[in-house]
Amino acid sequence: MCGICGVVEDAGLDPAAEGWVREMARRQVHRGPDDEGFYFDAFAGLGSRRLSIVDVAGGRQPIGSESGAIQVVYNGEIYNHREIRRELERRGHRFGTSSDTEVLVHLFEESGAESFARLNGIFAFALWDAPRRTLFLVRDPLGVKPLYFWERDGRIAFASEAKALLALPFIAAELDEEALDLYLTFRFVPSPRTLFKGIRKLGPGEMLVKAAGKESLLRRYAPPPPEPDPGPSEEEWSEAIGSALRQAVHRQMMGDVPVGVLLSGGLDSAAVLFFASQIGGEPLRSYTVGFAEAPREDEVVAAAETARLLGSEHLHVTLGAAAYREYLIPSAFHLDEPVATPSVAPYEALCSLAAKGHKVVLCGQGADEPFGGYARHLGEKLAGSPLGPALGVGARLASFLFPRLERAARSGRMLERTDPLSRFAETFTLFPREVRARLRGNGLPGDLARAAVARVLEGTEHLDPLARFLYLDSRFSLADDLLLYGDKIAMAHSLEVRVPFLDLEFLRLVETIPASLRVSLVRPKRLLRRALKSSLPRTILARPKRNFSPPDGTWMNGSLPGPSLQWLLEPEAAVPALCRREEVERLIREQREGKRDHRRQLFALLALELWHRCFLGSAKEASPPLLTGSG
Repeated sequence: MCGICGVVEDAGLDPAAEGWVREMARRQVHRGPDDEGFYFDAFAGLGSRRLSIVDVAGGRQPIGSESGAIQVVYNGEIYNHREIRRELERRGHRFGTSSDTEVLVHLFEESGAESFARLNGIFAFALWDAPRRTLFLVRDPLGVKPLYFWERDGRIAFASEAKALLALPFIAAELDEEALDLYLTFRFVPSPRTLFKGIRKLGPGEMLVKAAGKESLLRRYAPPPPEPDPGPSEEEWSEAIGSALRQAVHRQMMGDVPVGVLLSGGLDSAAVLFFASQIGGEPLRSYTVGFAEAPREDEVVAAAETARLLGSEHLHVTLGAAAYREYLIPSAFHLDEPVATPSVAPYEALCSLAAKGHKVVLCGQGADEPFGGYARHLGEKLAGSPLGPALGVGARLASFLFPRLERAARSGRMLERTDPLSRFAETFTLFPREVRARLRGNGLPGDLARAAVARVLEGTEHLDPLARFLYLDSRFSLADDLLLYGDKIAMAHSLEVRVPFLDLEFLRLVETIPASLRVSLVRPKRLLRRALKSSLPRTILARPKRNFSPPDGTWMNGSLPGPSLQWLLEPEAAVPALCRREEVERLIREQREGKRDHRRQLFALLALELWHRCFLGSAKEASPPLLTGSG
């Protein structure tokens, strides 16, 4: 796991470029505290900070071909690298290291960029083909690892984190107004946009190709989803899921360092812990975060019981309101771009704890999206049924009679949409279009939300609407919300987090299962529970969904010192300048008076305020600026 960066220039590398690349690498030292490496020629400069996990002694980057013509800087893990290596060796390729990074060089030499679709892993890498003066930037098919880039007038710069790009003298930290509309819509900014004007990020499964003297080409290299197979029974699918998940977890235990597990109190991480513990050797260590103010919502008791039942050594951290605040501020800086998810701060505490004992951990992220674990999946299934319109009317009526039922209002808007793409966009919407118009006080730049959804769904027209929605969920909100903060926060603590449920071989199997079987009217993730019934104790299988979210109201009810709603009203606050102050005041007033539930919307504004103070208030800082403000 690493932080990568570089600059490529058609007209020849600027004399100052070596200093630029070294500074970009320095700003990502947390991603790779073990080593650094650089490559420079007449047109390109590449840099890497390395967290040594595979071939600790010999895997230093950049790694080049035998002639030096091909150079790679790489962030991630390729779980099938040994299989590919054996095939390449049979074809005559000779390897100088045992690292997975070197496989990329020889695979490209053998089969070109089209071969990247064979890679099963979590990765973002840059490959420089010096003789052809062509740069390839590649992000893994699920978007587990991020990769940012900036391009203008024959010059392209890239990095694992946007803050590294801000080290370059020709990149200014400016707000992208259209991206702000997307952020307010979804609570995150979908790829390829970011909130920084001019800085973009690759989407899941995308590749950028920049050849000298030509315009760059951004395209998706990952294959389209498979055709559903209606043949097997639920029992047959269940057996296949259990076997494939075991193999996925075992694949992702690869490396030369010990592996731990991030453990919630629920099903998904328990399954990962169970299969990981079958490897043998020393007992695994697991980690959980909980909350002092809300024992009824706490993860610690359930996770400790799971650890006891499955035999792991278990550690946990418990946050109070003051500790939550202490983690919230640095997490805004680590993220690079705001993600309005309250679980970011506790995840920071969790990764800080786990990093004291491990470089690598597994987690249960990514099970809900393909297996229908959220209420929105049931909503989409019902929306496509004859009951959909009537349920939409009922949800609207419920939101009118009970204004604090924010979820009912969202459900009503979603169920009333007949166009699937518009319905999908509405499902993820935080601030509805009309509310954004009042909040911003200006004209909206077209239907950006629907376009963002349509972009991800290109090539899925052969699927039914429910299957398309499940595919979207695994490559949209998961990639640019949960996985984005999962990577940024963990790597801020030099910790690699692996996601067995998003193993490509496993996911291909899951996405072959008809969507109607994956989304149950009876119980969320019923098919996955059935697959695990012979592996996990009944007490674990019976538990409801768990996550690392803090108790509702912890930051909203006045008990949280420091960053709170009052920050949004201070004279120097950024949000009232970006949004209408009277609308912000109305949201706060209605929340405090109990008239409506605006917790999610207000947290999004708070996250935006913290981001603005970190980057636009002091954009060139290389460490979290001191954020001050009254509570």
